Amino acid sequence: MKIYSNRYTTTYLTAIIAILIMSISVIAPVTVEDTTTIATVNVNEFLSITLTGSVDFESVNENTVDNPDKEPLVVTVEPETNIVGIKVKTEADTDFFSGPAVDTLAIGNMKWNGTAYTTSPVDVCTGLSATGISVCEIDHTLTIPSILTAGTYTVSITITATNA
Repeated sequence: MKIYSNRYTTTYLTAIIAILIMSISVIAPVTVEDTTTIATVNVNEFLSITLTGSVDFESVNENTVDNPDKEPLVVTVEPETNIVGIKVKTEADTDFFSGPAVDTLAIGNMKWNGTAYTTSPVDVCTGLSATGISVCEIDHTLTIPSILTAGTYTVSITITATNA
């Protein structure tokens, strides 16, 4: 068998070989690099409360027991709070009321919701949140002992709200 070759046959065969080589290079596996990263964020705790009301016993007589204040203190957890399980504590800043007679009206004579005040923080309300129970009322009473000098007596109390 005789094979004839000319310049067109050679060009045609070269083109076929080039197409086959290109096809092989397209079929060849491609390496892909894949990386993963983790996005993190730290959302800060935000606690917002409003304290309304007052501890005001107005005018009372000596030798009286459990005189009520005229309105309760109301602690309200505001909607922007993002903490669940808030507790409210109260404490007196000193052991005695200040007034005309020094060291005579003890802080233990004042009670919140039936419990005597101390200078140590005590839980008044627990489990508060902006989405659940959001209001805490604190009622106060005051017992005035006999033979107490007339006049105005004051004491500072601290109300603290914290993440339980």
